[in-house]
Amino acid sequence: MTYNKNSRKILYIPLFHFFAILVMLFVNFSFSGNISKAQIILPFAQEKMFSTQNPLNTFEALPPALPGDKYDLVFMKLELELDPLVHYVKGKVKFFIIPHEDADSISLQLHDSLQVENVSYHGNLLNYSRPGIHALIINFPEILLEGKLDSLEIIYHGDPPNYLGENSLFTGFHLGKPTLWTLSEPYGAFTWFPCKITLDDKIDSTDISILFPLGYKAATIGMPVKSDTLGLWVKSLWKHRYPVASYLIGVAVGDYQTYIEEAPTKYGTIKIYNYVYSGDINQQQNATAGLFPVYALYSELFGPYPFLEEKYGHLECGMGGGMEHQTLTFAGPFNHHILSHELAHSWFGNKITTGSWTDIWLNEGLASYATGLTYQYMFNGFYWKKWKTETIAAVCQQPYGSVIVEDTTLPERIFDARLSYHKASLVL
Repeated sequence: MTYNKNSRKILYIPLFHFFAILVMLFVNFSFSGNISKAQIILPFAQEKMFSTQNPLNTFEALPPALPGDKYDLVFMKLELELDPLVHYVKGKVKFFIIPHEDADSISLQLHDSLQVENVSYHGNLLNYSRPGIHALIINFPEILLEGKLDSLEIIYHGDPPNYLGENSLFTGFHLGKPTLWTLSEPYGAFTWFPCKITLDDKIDSTDISILFPLGYKAATIGMPVKSDTLGLWVKSLWKHRYPVASYLIGVAVGDYQTYIEEAPTKYGTIKIYNYVYSGDINQQQNATAGLFPVYALYSELFGPYPFLEEKYGHLECGMGGGMEHQTLTFAGPFNHHILSHELAHSWFGNKITTGSWTDIWLNEGLASYATGLTYQYMFNGFYWKKWKTETIAAVCQQPYGSVIVEDTTLPERIFDARLSYHKASLVL
């Protein structure tokens, strides 16, 4: 069955849909691209790399489910102040919500290291509590009525911490120039903005503005709307009008050059916004241009690009792999394998999202298999047998292991390359 909460929320994929997808994949397609065989890399050792390799802090635990989370996040206006020289965030967020039941309080996840300046409701300051479990519990002076749209605003600031052994907001340098970027999958979003970290309530619509120092460029999900220079700062605004899970929101600030591509498909033209470090543009343009036949292939196999009314894009950053932020993939290496994998997540992971990290193998397995299909239908099939052989070898290097994630508190198990990627792709 297909579950669409309130006709607009997260979708759960029934088994017969997977069979339908697999039938489609055996249709005989042939696509040719302008990538030479020398440019292809099959990095089977790891699919998603995190820049930190910190051991798990066993004294940390996932924030518990809170009693005041029975509401829908309908709209979020997130305003951020970010400086790539400083590992710090200042933010203001306005939420529009619809309660599932009458309530006099609601809860959000927010890491305890972030300080709340105030919470307001219709212009009036509200009482709130921080119970020490990475939560923000907000009390209202009146009952919020079931089914009635309402709103509140939160102002906060702080230094986003490591959580469960991983960073979520990174600052660093590229060729001596400062950079800042985020990576929230699976649980890191609440370390830099208030949100729900569960997967069963996507934010229906989002506005994001970023205030950053003059001389840099910023990027995030959705469509760029405008940029205004305010003295020594720039304020840029984006709008995203598709449901999005909190972990699929990413922001970045750095010394970026930008270029726009247009990829034709049978369903329309995909506009692609690319943000690459100054000096890398020629190399990265060759890599992103080589993805054009993949847009066409995936559109034939899976249907229209899910965010066709907005954009797709790539952003260069310091991670070792890639991350499928909705409408804007963040990546370190720009190679065919990583870019094809992250693009496939637009269909599997972003448009359709699993209800639990237990089932991450569906997202990563389908994206990995889709990448394998590019080797079957492109490059005259040159890499198809090699992809299958190396994928099987990666799975069989150890015995046993289930694609289902039993312990979802361990990011390294959730994104185990052998099980969640390689074995899952073979199962599917």
